[in-house]
Amino acid sequence: MLDLSLADYQKYADQVIVGYEEAARFLYGQKVQTAEDLPYQIQLVALAAILSVVGYPQDRVRAKLEQWFWCGACAALYTSWHERRAAQDIVQVPAWLHEGGELPNTVQMAHLQVERLLMVRRRHGAVYKAINALLRKHGAIDFAAGEALAEINLFNDPIDSHHIFPVAYCKKQGIDKDRYNSLVNLTPLSRLSNQKIGGKAPSQYLRALEAEGISRRRMDEILRSHLIEPETLRADDFDTFLSKRAQALMELVNRAMGKTPVSNLLEITLSSSQRESA
Repeated sequence: MLDLSLADYQKYADQVIVGYEEAARFLYGQKVQTAEDLPYQIQLVALAAILSVVGYPQDRVRAKLEQWFWCGACAALYTSWHERRAAQDIVQVPAWLHEGGELPNTVQMAHLQVERLLMVRRRHGAVYKAINALLRKHGAIDFAAGEALAEINLFNDPIDSHHIFPVAYCKKQGIDKDRYNSLVNLTPLSRLSNQKIGGKAPSQYLRALEAEGISRRRMDEILRSHLIEPETLRADDFDTFLSKRAQALMELVNRAMGKTPVSNLLEITLSSSQRESA
């Protein structure tokens, strides 16, 4: 940047500004609505550079750009050597989008293993942020408010990560800390929902929510919008819940990345995890 001449700045400034504006529009469509929602800040730089070259994408091109974005985010590929990866993507992605070039390295290398998913603990890490955004894009609805999380987030109501099986309940049941603090047991919810959940068993807080006027059918729809199988919560069945939601989250991520899930490996890994915790 320090070597940039005034002439070059004047030549490209407007084009770069348009690239950032189009990047904001693209990210909004992915339900990445605030700076805090963005898995990697440098992804915005790469995205703006790409869009300043190719313009705002439509139809098939847009689908490919979405695939590239989620590959980098869900597979945490910008965690190290991020400047080098961004530089590669700025060259490779436009050629792939419009010129029939080879798959960018970011798309080729992207892979999220279920072991990694189960091990994610950081609430502000890239994988967590990416999955939260995908849940909003999927149409996740707040437990208590009954509104889409994307709409609640838009109007600046506090949305944070909360345990589906509460910590206090899990401790009483002797569930391992690493398991109940896994990303799989976390989901974005409003402060009001967190207050309603408290430290109660899932079956108890669901009954309390329904007693306030939410029908059982509607509650099931809300839970499924978070990729939660309702009966696992009504039965307070943590092991089955963890297994089914991990599988559902993996399917969500693989669809976004354009990858084919390895279902047998997933089943084997989850079964092994349950045996080890028994």
